[in-house]
Amino acid sequence: MTFSFRFLMLCFSTVFVNACTDNTNKKSATQDTTLQTKSVVQQKYSDKTKKILNKLIWTTDFDTAKHDFVLIKNREVNPDTLIPQKIIDEINSVEASIFLQLEKVSHDTIYVSIPDSYYLTERIGTSGASNYMAYTTFSLTELKGIKYVHYDFEEGEHLSPGTMTRNNYKNYR
Repeated sequence: MTFSFRFLMLCFSTVFVNACTDNTNKKSATQDTTLQTKSVVQQKYSDKTKKILNKLIWTTDFDTAKHDFVLIKNREVNPDTLIPQKIIDEINSVEASIFLQLEKVSHDTIYVSIPDSYYLTERIGTSGASNYMAYTTFSLTELKGIKYVHYDFEEGEHLSPGTMTRNNYKNYR
């Protein structure tokens, strides 16, 4: 009886260790995972949702392998053909509860405001607010010569206004 118990414990331990060990090949740190992530995202959403998300130049999603949020570039764009208001209109068409408004463009900065920021700063949590800021910042910095996005809105529990760059969202890659 003792032999059978030990044998069973050895079998269970081996199965447990194998299940917990990650045997997949790791990607190099320099390899871009945007395309792979996009294909995973496209597989899990309905056609209607994919169509809505693909309106945006950039979106975010949760990467279950990394256990973190990632930015996803939905489409390539030519910066010479982009217009600030068109990008803002695309963002507003997807996120109806948050109205992003163009204030001005000056040198390397685009200035935007969110007149009613309650939903963004109080209702969608820290992750939701951070995701919104990440994909809007990345989308707006696709504009030729734009490196900074200055957000003006009423500060809330989950988010504060300020000037953002792509570097603010390095952890999303």
